[in-house]
Amino acid sequence: MGHMAWENWLIVALVVVSMGLQVLFLRFYARIVNEGLHRLDLRLAEALTSVVENIPETLIGEIDPPNPIQQLITQYMMQKMNPALEVKDITRTNNGQFTQDTSLNTE
Repeated sequence: MGHMAWENWLIVALVVVSMGLQVLFLRFYARIVNEGLHRLDLRLAEALTSVVENIPETLIGEIDPPNPIQQLITQYMMQKMNPALEVKDITRTNNGQFTQDTSLNTE
């Protein structure tokens, strides 16, 4: 029976060593992934900065000024969206009724 106990202790020791090595490898891999993500983040930030800085240059060269028909349509739409206000003079008669006449009716 003593012979079996020695083999069991050897298996337990090998399992513990294996688990320790797995922890070390995981920490090593986590460090590699963290450094890779940091480098990727820096590259992405540089790329976005470059794109944002170059947007005005690409857009200004490609936008054509509106033609006269487009300007006419825009002006028509603006007039329809903001119609002129009509002011009506509504007065009250002596008996308290409202009227659109400017002259007061005295009854």
